[in-house]
Amino acid sequence: MVPNRLKALNILALAGFLLACCGLQTSFWYQLTAGAPAPQLWLLVLLHLSLYRQYLTAMIIVDVFAGTILKSFSAVPIGIFWLVLLVIVSITAYAKARLFWSSAKNFVISAFAFSVLFNLAFLSISFGVEEHPMPLQLWTRFAEVALTTLAAYPMFWALQAIDRWTLRPISGGNEVTE
Repeated sequence: MVPNRLKALNILALAGFLLACCGLQTSFWYQLTAGAPAPQLWLLVLLHLSLYRQYLTAMIIVDVFAGTILKSFSAVPIGIFWLVLLVIVSITAYAKARLFWSSAKNFVISAFAFSVLFNLAFLSISFGVEEHPMPLQLWTRFAEVALTTLAAYPMFWALQAIDRWTLRPISGGNEVTE
């Protein structure tokens, strides 16, 4: 059993990591690459929460908490952003119940699928709701998905380290539980 203070510490640590990932993507990346598409590292944090938390917990943390943090880095209306996050977390929870096993290889495969799903959901909702939908930009989308998938392996180990550091079970077991 993990005490509530450790769960709160975990959420704060992941929120700090999410902020660092957003900052890296939105400003530092473009200083390094002169405008090349950036990996969506923040999306990998959301994937981690979707895979390693119960559905309701993941939905609350991702949609409300992380969605609000991410909104400050984007010009997308908050309602559309929340709807996209609701869709992708729900589909991920459904797939997780049938296909998921905990490993770095599975996280990389899931990162590819999650990134494609995010882009498809975002484009679909944008075209369905907004008066001026977001542009398709195929090259940029493909590059973002590829770079996000490549970044998934080191991000898996970083996110697992945060969970091991913040969610130490009282019973002395090795698994992280909610």
